[in-house]
Amino acid sequence: MKRLAVFLLLPFLLTGCSWQKMPAGPLCRVVTQVHINATVDGETGSITYTDPKGMESVLNYLRLLKKGNRTDIDPDSFRADSYEITLYYSDGQHTTYRQLYNDFLQTDGGAWKSIEGAKMQLLFP
Repeated sequence: MKRLAVFLLLPFLLTGCSWQKMPAGPLCRVVTQVHINATVDGETGSITYTDPKGMESVLNYLRLLKKGNRTDIDPDSFRADSYEITLYYSDGQHTTYRQLYNDFLQTDGGAWKSIEGAKMQLLFP
């Protein structure tokens, strides 16, 4: 009898849970698009990923970077390849990463940090 009562009450309990709103914020965001601008050897190009496989490759790349200490560099005087990766989220927000060659990374205009493990060229077909 107890099992029957629990079985009959279970749909009502689950329905009550489904009415709860999903919390807002960065933990619930989903990447919907990735846009990359690149300047390599003086030539500029761009690529946009909206497919899961392409976006996943960029997100894995960003996760695998080993971020080091803050550095005070002047990016305008640093003559090297540069990349700008913009992640667009389902909540309308975006995050922009700027990378100078395979040495430095900046997030949303913050401080430049040294990086290791960068092989940006692998992201381009």
